[in-house]
Amino acid sequence: MAAVSLPSFVKYLRAFNARDYDTQHAFYADDITLNLPYVEPLVGKDAITAQYAQIHPIADEAVIPMDIVYNGRTFIVPKRTIFRLRQDVPELMGLKDLKRGDVIVYTAYLQYYFNKEGKIRQIDLTTLSDERQLGPRLLLRGTDFVEVVDGYQKAAAEDFGVWDTAAMKGTAWLD
Repeated sequence: MAAVSLPSFVKYLRAFNARDYDTQHAFYADDITLNLPYVEPLVGKDAITAQYAQIHPIADEAVIPMDIVYNGRTFIVPKRTIFRLRQDVPELMGLKDLKRGDVIVYTAYLQYYFNKEGKIRQIDLTTLSDERQLGPRLLLRGTDFVEVVDGYQKAAAEDFGVWDTAAMKGTAWLD
């Protein structure tokens, strides 16, 4: 198996937050599978792109790793995902009657598996509750999205040393 390094993996995570799909997809094997609890498995880069093409027009998204564990075969990432809605939405992730500007935070675990070439062949999102839900969710109304993201980033940097807040400059939601 080709070596997968922590710096290259962090580059992948930053590309995700920056919505740099070309860089992000360069890490994927052609037959990548993304397993999310609320949809059927997404197989291939095009299926993943189509999934996020539904979400990113209606919401800004930031993924903050709270830790990164590498066991020689997989990366395991406990993370917080923060969404800020760009428009009113009747339902998202089991929450109803959402308003433009609402901020949603949820916690989950990502596990990344790699092929022999060091490309990501599978990503599993595991939640902390019912298999078909996204785990504990926090809905914040009237809260500044960037402040929420900054708070989680600072906690990740201070507690685990895995995230550099300054590195987020240039992300899609800060521009």
